Amino acid sequence: MADVKIPGGHNRQWDLLAYNVATQDQYHVENSVTHQLNWCPNTEKLSGIFDRKFRGVPPRREGSKTDFTKGKTYFDNILIAYQRVGLDPSKIQMVLVTCMRRNTRCTLPFGDSVTEFCPS
Repeated sequence: MADVKIPGGHNRQWDLLAYNVATQDQYHVENSVTHQLNWCPNTEKLSGIFDRKFRGVPPRREGSKTDFTKGKTYFDNILIAYQRVGLDPSKIQMVLVTCMRRNTRCTLPFGDSVTEFCPS
């Protein structure tokens, strides 16, 4: 299932939900893209993307009417939405897909350089 809307979520939708009938594996796949030419995320950046995409945590924004300022999250909406499409939230494997421009000075949070992790 692609582009699944989250009920009650303000502009929230999933990129892809997948179910393997043979193994009963369940996947929630999200992607994150950028136009930055040498994007090299650190652990904090990746964690923030993961929280926003999979846990419904709003991005940090200024202003009294933002979801962040109000302390609102969409995690409960996400759990309900999983169940509505017949998936078990405790069995879902979350996959974050992103890309980086090859840059030998960029080191991934877990220590491998991009050139070693993603050889051409």
